[in-house]
Parts: sequence; structure tokens; C-alpha cells
Amino acid sequence: MAIATWLLIGIGGATRVMNAGLACPDWPLCYGSWLPWQQFNLQVFLEWFHRLDAAALGLGTLVLVALGWRSRSQLPSWWPWAATSCLVLIGLQATLGALTVTELLRFDIVTAHLGTALLFLVSLLGLKAALQPRSPLTAELAVPLPFISLAAIAVYLQCLLGALVGSRWALHQCLAGSQLCGVLQSHLWGVVPTTDCQPCRCGLVAGVRTAGRVSLGPY
Repeated sequence: MAIATWLLIGIGGATRVMNAGLACPDWPLCYGSWLPWQQFNLQVFLEWFHRLDAAALGLGTLVLVALGWRSRSQLPSWWPWAATSCLVLIGLQATLGALTVTELLRFDIVTAHLGTALLFLVSLLGLKAALQPRSPLTAELAVPLPFISLAAIAVYLQCLLGALVGSRWALHQCLAGSQLCGVLQSHLWGVVPTTDCQPCRCGLVAGVRTAGRVSLGPY
């Protein structure tokens, strides 16, 4: 599921770059159909496949939550609740996806759409990591947890700034007419503190203790 989410984010980026965000003018259908054969071109296919992948992830998340609650006696007490929060994120993501279309690619909604997808991806990776025999979540960290959290937040904010640059076409507008250059420059300068924080991530792999965990398969 984490791989499918990563691919979905990539497909969403391709959809944006190809100006295909409104290739399907309605939602959840596409030209009033679940499979718009007559309208298919590259743009329509990208948007349609993006929605298809998202729907498959939604179903997969339902299965994940069901498995989590069924096996809750063998899992950390917080795990089923965390899996349920992923389901909430999927619902929020679907809502933002619909608003992206109905609000005609409004930049703040597009940015929030990517931000929620990244949170969902990180949540899946955390759920999987918690089930590993040598989990970084149970490690004796060489770097204090607040510094690791700071590094993660810095990366996340940098990703959001990149999404904002894309959703507002800031690079094109800055080069063409010196507009929105502040948005572009904030993303470029954001590389510095983000890079400075990354040594903190070394604590995630230091002093990992062996701890038995139950696996739910590919999730």
C-alpha cells in the first residue's frame, strides 16, 4: 500500500504537470461515466487512473483497518486506532480530490491534497515499521526525539512549499513576469534548514533493539 501511495503521488504530479487536473470535468464520474472510452486521451487517462488508484487505496485501507481490529490482541494497543486514522485521512483526501475539481484547481486545495497524501504515506510506513522485529520506533535513539521530529517537520514543510510552487505555477510566473518570486524563493531557501536538519535522522537507525512484532503481510 505504501508503494501504491507513492505511485499515486507521482501520478498526481504527472497529472498536474500535464494540465490534466480538470481533464475529467465531473466527480466522481468522468464525463458522466466510470469508464469514458470515447473521451480517452493521455490527459483524461491520467486523471481517470489517478482516481482509480485512489479508490483502490481506499479499499485497501478498509481491509487494513479490519485486519488491525481483528488482530488487536496481538498488536500494540495504539495500532488499530492509528490504522483507523489512516481511514480518516483517506476520507479527507477524497474530499480534497473532489474539491480540486469542483473548485477548478484552487491552489490551496491542491497543496492540501498533496500534504494529506504525504501524511497518509508516512502513516502507512509508521504502521509497518511498528510491526518489524527491529523497529526504529522502539530504538534507543542516538539523537533526541525532538530533533528527529524537527527534521521530519522541516522535510514536510519543504514538500508543501514545493507543492505551492507547482500549484501556483510560481516558477513560470516569476521567470515570465517577476510575479510570485517570493513563493519560489521561499522554497529554494527552504533547502538550507531542511538539509541542516537531516543529520538528526541518524538517530532513527542507531541502537535499534530487537523486539518481536506480528506482521500483517504487505501492509
